[in-house]
Order: sequence, then structure tokens, then C-alpha cells
Amino acid sequence: DAGGYHALTCKRYHTWTRRHDSLRDIFYYFCQMGRLNPKREPLIPTEQRDHTTGAIRDTNTRSDILLLSTGSRPCAIDFAVTSPLQSLYINGAAKEAGFAAERYAEDVKESKYANEFAKLGIDFKPMVLETFGAVCIKGKELIKFVSRSVASCRNISVSSVIQRMNAQLSCCLMRYNAHAIMERDPPPAHRAVRIFL
Repeated sequence: DAGGYHALTCKRYHTWTRRHDSLRDIFYYFCQMGRLNPKREPLIPTEQRDHTTGAIRDTNTRSDILLLSTGSRPCAIDFAVTSPLQSLYINGAAKEAGFAAERYAEDVKESKYANEFAKLGIDFKPMVLETFGAVCIKGKELIKFVSRSVASCRNISVSSVIQRMNAQLSCCLMRYNAHAIMERDPPPAHRAVRIFL
């Protein structure tokens, strides 16, 4: 795992869950400051297709954040972290910054949720980050939208809110990346000791 792909995506120690939830909570906090009336992980009734049988069934979809006061329709936000090192994205990611985040946002998140939420009169926005920090286009739009609301409520500049939000999201992402790597590294007592003569 010389590139660190497995360490940053492995589910064994649940670091990926803690990373996801911490990123969501940071964004939720800013949504609260912007008085966007956010709800954390509400259940939204949708229809989903069973991939094995093809049948359509009623289910409850859990949105990471649902914004109820956007000035127009409610907005459901779903967080994800993907890696540009995976084989599906690595060639494109080598040529274009944010390629993996954009592809995952469109091919996975939007294709799965956007139409079903639209039927309920809810806008869907993916917030996809790469393990190295890039954010998908709609994620950047969300950051700007929430920052404008916070700036208006707190009487501060939009740029300062964007800077603060990006800093907190970035530090959180890198902190949990470090956790993921350290949790896979055995403690010193269990490492093989090499003796050089």
C-alpha cells in the first residue's frame, strides 16, 4: 500500500465513519450559524430500485443534512469521501484536480438520489471530498451558499467565512487521514526489531 490508498479507505477501524460524521458536523454547525434550519440525518421517504431484482420498493433515505430555510426548496446534502488513487479514477485524477470527487458526485450520489428527492420537491446536493482535499463542484457551491448566509447573519465578510469553513473541513480531513494511517501501523512493542552490526 505504498500510495496509501487502502489505509485511507479501509473500513476495519471505522475511521472512515468518524471522518464522515465529523465533516458533516462541521458543515452542520455552519448551517446553524447561517440560520438555514438544518436537520441532521432526517429520514426522507423515497423509492429505491433493488439492484438484484430490479424491483422498486418504498424506503426511508437518510440525508446527512436537510436544509429547510434556503429561500426556495428544501435541500438535502449527502457527504462522502473518495480516493483519487482508486483504479476507476486514477488516470483522470492524474490529469485533472478534483476529477474523482466530481465523478463520484455525479455517477454515484446524484444518480442514486437526485431524481427521488426531486419528486418530493427537495433539491439534492452532494458534498464529495477527495482524501487529498479536493471538493466537487456542487460541494463548492454549497460552501459559498452557506458562507453567504453566515456572513449575512454575523455581519462579517463572505470570504472570511469561506476561509474558516475550508480550514476546518481541511484540518478535519487530514486529521482523520492521519488516524487511518496510524491505526494500521502496529504499536512499537509489536514491531520487529532490526539489529545492525
